[in-house]
Amino acid sequence: MPRRDIVVIGASAGGVHALRVVAAGLSADFAAAVCVVLHIGAHESTLPALLEAVGPLPAAHACFGPRDPARAHPGGPARPPPAAAG
Repeated sequence: MPRRDIVVIGASAGGVHALRVVAAGLSADFAAAVCVVLHIGAHESTLPALLEAVGPLPAAHACFGPRDPARAHPGGPARPPPAAAG
């Protein structure tokens, strides 16, 4: 089985600052997929924009399926869209 590197980070709404610090510390050639799960309640999320503003990697809401551009992959942080985060 091929190796798949992934970093998963979970935080509450108060963890946005810490997530921005982590994003800023990642290198542009970071070799693992990064998935962030953030509890925000029923609010619209701007997390991808907040992470892209401070870090070198692209960020997007996660999508599901093999052809979705936001599918988790090395060098690309993603999080579930708010409706799927439950």
